[in-house]
Amino acid sequence: MASFFKSLKSPAGMKAAAGAVQGFTDYMIQGVQADMEEAQQAHNNAMRSLSSAQQQNTMTLQEAQLQDKASRLGNSLQIASIKDRGSAEVNAAAAGVAGGSVQQALLGLKRSAIQAQSARMRNLDSELLATAEQRSNIKLASVMGQDISVIQRPNISSALLGIGVGVMETYDQNQPEGYKLADGKVTDWFKRK
Repeated sequence: MASFFKSLKSPAGMKAAAGAVQGFTDYMIQGVQADMEEAQQAHNNAMRSLSSAQQQNTMTLQEAQLQDKASRLGNSLQIASIKDRGSAEVNAAAAGVAGGSVQQALLGLKRSAIQAQSARMRNLDSELLATAEQRSNIKLASVMGQDISVIQRPNISSALLGIGVGVMETYDQNQPEGYKLADGKVTDWFKRK
């Protein structure tokens, strides 16, 4: 054990120790970077979800306003129809007119009122269908915009392998020719078995 610590005091030992420390530090930095990337990815996804939720709320408000507008228009049309019918009946009575022509006029007014209500309902359905399409597009954009990429985490075995290679290179740099690991003579010994 004492010879190990003595070898660390040599320039080659110091270089090998510095390489190991550098390898371990790189591993730790890569871990922190991966954590930061994961946090940024989660934040971006949360912001996309929040934006989507706000857009969905806007669509809900728009739908409520459309229904309110259609309801008010329906009431106005109904009031106008009642007024027109009453006015026609009063005018016919004042003129002393009765019979089929008055009934035809009243049926014409009723038909006009029904057509106006039908047009109001078709317009409302069309507007609600458009908002439903927008709502669907918002959901799709939210899902498609999510970042689901895999964030590469550092691998301890790769870090240890890198440290080992660094130590071996330092070892080779401090060996005379013919005794270096890169020469293959030392590794040939393992192949003989």
